[in-house]
Amino acid sequence: MKNRYSLPAVVAVLFALITSTGVLYVLSIVQSQVEESVRRNFVAAGTLARIQLHGERMRRFEKEMFIYVTNPKKRTEYAATFDASARDLLVDLDLALQPAGRSFDDPQRKRIASWKDAALFYMQEFDKLVRHANRLDDPQALASAELKSTLDFNGAIGSGKDRFRELLKGAEEMRLAKEKASMQIASEIDREFALLFAAAAGLAALALIIALGWPVIERMIGALVIGRRPAGAGLAAPTRS
Repeated sequence: MKNRYSLPAVVAVLFALITSTGVLYVLSIVQSQVEESVRRNFVAAGTLARIQLHGERMRRFEKEMFIYVTNPKKRTEYAATFDASARDLLVDLDLALQPAGRSFDDPQRKRIASWKDAALFYMQEFDKLVRHANRLDDPQALASAELKSTLDFNGAIGSGKDRFRELLKGAEEMRLAKEKASMQIASEIDREFALLFAAAAGLAALALIIALGWPVIERMIGALVIGRRPAGAGLAAPTRS
């Protein structure tokens, strides 16, 4: 029985199938890498958002403590909530600074380390003012105290909160950059994946067309070749008698 497919047809089909399979395999690898990159950016953005949140809470409780600086009960409550937010902040800063972490690169960790220094300075300045405020409960100490009012304490924390602003501003900028990078990567890769997947599907379809229709294609090619031959071409020359 004559073989239905010629060697060129088999080669074409194998080439199309192997190429499309290779494209799909590469797509799966690239997709996994891209998903990991996007995941790292979103994890980093989440950490930065928490850092922002803890920092903003610290600023809020600082202001509340100074408003109630002469009220021992409220002053103590707000100082305690400030300390709790400060501990949470340091936990997330240390998490971001872990060398084994993949959410931040070395230059970003260097920036975060400077934020931690700023936060520690701010906390130290706040703690000094808390101790000073506690002395206001003593009438004799109150009479000779340099800081007595909310306005006095707000002015005294100036250097600490000004430096702490580096953390609040920097964390927001880096978070927005991480979120933007994630969205851009996802958008660009979606377009590229669509093109590559279409190419792989086209190659697979071509292989199927060749496999199913090659006999018809051969007959068409044969007819086209015969139709283009010059008249009398391929006919044997007449013999002389």
